[in-house]
Amino acid sequence: MSKIKFEEKILKFIKNINKVPEDFFSRRIGREDLEARDTIWLMSREDGTSGSYETSQERFGITKDGKIVWGFSSGCSCWDGWSSTDVRDPVEWKEFIILDTEKPESDKCFESSESFNRDGWGFVESWQDEVEKAIDDLSLIFETVPSLEKVFNVRNAEVRAYLVKKIDYEDIRKVKEIIIKHSDGEYDLLSLKSINDCLFVKCKDSSTDRIFLLQVPIYIKTCKEAIAWTFGLKENEYNPIIET
Repeated sequence: MSKIKFEEKILKFIKNINKVPEDFFSRRIGREDLEARDTIWLMSREDGTSGSYETSQERFGITKDGKIVWGFSSGCSCWDGWSSTDVRDPVEWKEFIILDTEKPESDKCFESSESFNRDGWGFVESWQDEVEKAIDDLSLIFETVPSLEKVFNVRNAEVRAYLVKKIDYEDIRKVKEIIIKHSDGEYDLLSLKSINDCLFVKCKDSSTDRIFLLQVPIYIKTCKEAIAWTFGLKENEYNPIIET
């Protein structure tokens, strides 16, 4: 996507930020003194440059008041997590895209390590695909009744759970395009005809009663096998009593 179209998309999301449910906001990393749950993190990842004993993390988000917040944190065995100095102060979008990093960033572990500079647009350009996907997912919550195909294509499990609650799972289950592959108590293994290369297992979070549709591999045959897979286990290794 071009910079112009991406900018239109992110500005539209910022304009609608007050419509995003509270559950999607989290406390700003490294700012424990802030009591408000005030940031939606659109990207949180390892940047791919660190070695096996190192970490180099990047975050990009939007605050409740529509400002851009981002940060970097890196280190090796001495890394003790994110701190307040790793997170930049929130700025308006127009200010963000013209920012330049005046001071070179350097690795906390090795004083001799090479420093690097990134300009303001460069932050977004290198993150653009992931941020755009996150915005596309979250933007579905603004739709009155999103299509099931959109719901099942959502990459974010939390967003999908929100949409399932909005539509009502029992109504989803009755739709003729839904194929129930297997049922076991409160669990369902299902797919959508228009997305025949994906399976989803329906399960409920016992602490919140929220219903999740978790994507699982197409070769899965039973609900128990599907749930076991989400724990990284084989079906015969999974004991629901122990896991819960």
